Amino acid sequence: MEKLFLLDYKVKKKIVEISLAAVGVMFRKLSRRCPEMKAELAAWNPGRRFTLGILPDGPAATFEYTGAEVRYIGSGVKDPDVAIYFKNIDSALLVFTGQIGAHTAAIQCRTAIHGDLVHAMQMVRAMDIVVAYLMPGFMHGPLFKRPPQMGFKEQLLKTGAMLELPVGLIFNAAK
Repeated sequence: MEKLFLLDYKVKKKIVEISLAAVGVMFRKLSRRCPEMKAELAAWNPGRRFTLGILPDGPAATFEYTGAEVRYIGSGVKDPDVAIYFKNIDSALLVFTGQIGAHTAAIQCRTAIHGDLVHAMQMVRAMDIVVAYLMPGFMHGPLFKRPPQMGFKEQLLKTGAMLELPVGLIFNAAK
């Protein structure tokens, strides 16, 4: 873990940028196909925008729920209704590299929320679903209070999403 902190800032920033783009790809896929994600998004109002970012001026990504799916709007802060900011790049790296979960980052005061707290909690629950599909199963232990159980259908969805990830990253890089 200490070696991660020794990386050059530009390398850390690139890792976070790629991670945010991967989250965008998975959000879109899961919001279309995952029953658990659809249930989580059912209470969301169409047009809700949310941002994940790093303070003070690190990378950020904005997403929007259209009523049918969550789409990646692009990099940067783009008029979000709610935003979750990591207080520094190292805190973000701990989460994006699967060393700690989002709930641990919040408990350790590594994040700040701007906007409606209820919407932020809904966003975190949706993010947990994304992380469950994005990270390999052996990494779920430190990331979740209770690791998700994935049956055959969920594993099939995860495999399909992982196969689509490289194309989605290339597409999102253009935004």
